Amino acid sequence: MLTRLSELYEAFSTNYNANGEMEDDGAFIANLIWGDIQEEDRKNPDCPFLMNICFGPWRVERQKRVWKKVYEYFRQKCQSDLRNLTQSIRLGFPFDWQRKRAQRMAGHLRTEGKSLSDFLDRLANLPGAQIRDEIARVIHAKEKKTISTFIRDFVSKDVFPIDSRVGQMLSYLGLPRDEDTMIVICRAVGANPRVLNRMFYRHFGEYCNEDKCDKCFVVEECYHSALMKHLSEGAI
Repeated sequence: MLTRLSELYEAFSTNYNANGEMEDDGAFIANLIWGDIQEEDRKNPDCPFLMNICFGPWRVERQKRVWKKVYEYFRQKCQSDLRNLTQSIRLGFPFDWQRKRAQRMAGHLRTEGKSLSDFLDRLANLPGAQIRDEIARVIHAKEKKTISTFIRDFVSKDVFPIDSRVGQMLSYLGLPRDEDTMIVICRAVGANPRVLNRMFYRHFGEYCNEDKCDKCFVVEECYHSALMKHLSEGAI
């Protein structure tokens, strides 16, 4: 598996990371997601944390509307500081679990008398997975994908968030659908887990989701493509 992963990482890097564009965590945040967010709020962990909580099962345009609404309310009602988010404040979260996660972190910060920056500074020497687990403990989150995306893009620690796209890529390529395992084996072959994770997400959107198997540069490594070929030939 390690040899396979090393070869896949090289192939994806050649196609997506030739100039290091997948390695700039800050640029990834600014360019992909939050074009309307003020510069000072991009540097402040409170807004990226909140925006990651807002991830939902929507198309891009709906997702952007959700971010825009919550962000505007957060600036107006909380002055972009999670400690100001009280039980009575509504930010327009589409789901109640999103509201609860944000308010649990806000309550924890008020109780500790710390900002989110202080909270993250205290965890700075921990690996990304341990920071993820500590945040999950505070906000009572069993599902950790959105926490991992926050750590990947803002905290710049090694994690491997697995959403439906990345999960499908892992299955197609015969890799384990387990975040901690992926971090370990990436490190074992000298691969950057954050970079590989972003490349998988992008690749699924550009090839797998658009049914472009005939143009895919890793089609020979794809179990899904091989299965579909056998089915179309009546081999199964």
